[in-house]
Amino acid sequence: MSLSNSAYDYARVQIHGILTCKSDLHIGDGDLGIFEERKDNKERSEGCTGSYNTVYLDHEERAYIPGSSLRGSLSALLDENNATIQKLFGYERSVTNTGYGERLAGKVRIFDAHMTKTIATDGDKTPYWYEKRGTFISHGISLDDVTGTTEKGKLFRYELVPADTKFAVEIEADKLNKNEIEILLGLLTRWNGASATAIGKGTSKGYGRIEWRHTKTKVLSIDALHQWAHNATIEKPPFSDITSEINAIDISALIKKQQRYEFSIDIYPLSPLLCNEPGFVTGDKEDAGQVFYARNDKAVIPGSTLAGVVRARGRKILMTLLHQADPQKALDDIANKADKMIEELFGNKDRQSAIEFSDATDTACTTTKHLQYFNAIDRFTGGVKEGALFNVEAAQCDHLETETCYLNLGRLPEGDWWKGLLLFIVRDAVEGELAVGWGKSKGYGSLTITLNTKSYKEINTKNYQINNQSSLVDAINNEFNTGTAENWIKALHEVINNCLTNKTKGAA
Repeated sequence: MSLSNSAYDYARVQIHGILTCKSDLHIGDGDLGIFEERKDNKERSEGCTGSYNTVYLDHEERAYIPGSSLRGSLSALLDENNATIQKLFGYERSVTNTGYGERLAGKVRIFDAHMTKTIATDGDKTPYWYEKRGTFISHGISLDDVTGTTEKGKLFRYELVPADTKFAVEIEADKLNKNEIEILLGLLTRWNGASATAIGKGTSKGYGRIEWRHTKTKVLSIDALHQWAHNATIEKPPFSDITSEINAIDISALIKKQQRYEFSIDIYPLSPLLCNEPGFVTGDKEDAGQVFYARNDKAVIPGSTLAGVVRARGRKILMTLLHQADPQKALDDIANKADKMIEELFGNKDRQSAIEFSDATDTACTTTKHLQYFNAIDRFTGGVKEGALFNVEAAQCDHLETETCYLNLGRLPEGDWWKGLLLFIVRDAVEGELAVGWGKSKGYGSLTITLNTKSYKEINTKNYQINNQSSLVDAINNEFNTGTAENWIKALHEVINNCLTNKTKGAA
């Protein structure tokens, strides 16, 4: 079937479907909420001070997805120079010396998506759950990259729509032919749970992934429109249901070239895990003061935690290399240079990370609770400090796995130095050098990983499972040439030296 445009067949088209959140979602409205308003968990909320970033709410105070967010996630995929895409989504030419460039309004309108079904939950499994809004609160902290401890004043809270929540979507367009409808349906299938069409906050950390299910397509023909316009006895425009007569088509030719490497991570805990969620803490002295993050009673390592651990490891490696290259350099200066380099790869408040992680989940349902008590010791007497008994509730499980993660080549810095840095990070990860969550100094959070990726040579369909240094080197040699890894490391050292001598080649 051709992707070319011809005269339109229908005066108006309505497409209906359901969007399911495949991960937690936050589309902020720029406002702040207070915990006392979350009436479903009133006792717990009253004990929590501070505020949280809120989501968009409709007239019934239910979370919704703005149509502009949905439209933006689709249009970002498309080749804006294609004539069919320009007719569907419109365009605006560059501003000229004489004023604004040419503009064309698009045919497609995507309305706000309203919640139709939320998950069956309660406040014990979803922190600060509020049924009316269909949301919960997630806590986050910023960790010091050097000490691994919480940075003072860096606690933040976001209101989230939980995974598995469903939203009704209505899309309307004028003057389309059948081929254009099928193109539009093909485009909607790109809402497939991947990060490429994720929306809202934290898409590089696994948030905002959505999945589309088409339910109905109705059309108003030109003849039916004329009939309705000239017959006062017909109250509503006579739309016809053509759902069974029309199918989504492959629109790969209309999509921008996506230069992204896919990978996934298998995680094998060596000790109990405690990625803390303060919202699960009851406040009762008899209950645990730290509780692991879980979804449907299955342990979860949030994508944001994985991103933070990998970023911190990368910064530590850079700090070490910078110091080795110039031991006389002030540590503050070295830290600033390491921060600038790490931001090129892992982003900052003004740019997205080149690496997109998803949550790691215990898909085999092996999670059990690990409750442990601790005493604080008086430093002077060596005895137990009175009133300092506390306990934590960690998770024990055999295996967690992420969904698809991505390395976005369009966001990568110039040169090969970043490959050398990732090489060191992956080596440390497969050798069990990384740890996540609370209690690292107490033995919690230790793990090993297997990195799963595939060949990106068209003539090679080989898959790689990288779980030690030898398999890492073999994968690089198979994909590239012997000696490539050494060249990446050499490029990293060259950029390190450039940074120390204030040269700009290859890195900031």
